[in-house]
Amino acid sequence: MASVLSSGRYDFGVGSGYNKLEYDAFGVNFGHRPSLMDEMIEICRRSWTGEPFTFEGKRFSLPEIAVTPVPASPPSSGLRRSATAFSRATTHT
Repeated sequence: MASVLSSGRYDFGVGSGYNKLEYDAFGVNFGHRPSLMDEMIEICRRSWTGEPFTFEGKRFSLPEIAVTPVPASPPSSGLRRSATAFSRATTHT
């Protein structure tokens, strides 16, 4: 929605977080950060197509869904973070 409202000028950024206390507060295993991030990136990329999709991963399971509206322009991989984060994000491009 932000991309549509801004005519494609919206930058989408993600981060896995670093504070174990925050994960503990939500009952999420801190050690699952890499697989959680990988799956979330894949889910986002699929949702941006506007096409119906399902997802079955180690951490997330989604029935067939379609997300609208789609971004006004395709999100890019212009990340400026750690080499690990960059590697993870570019794996899904």
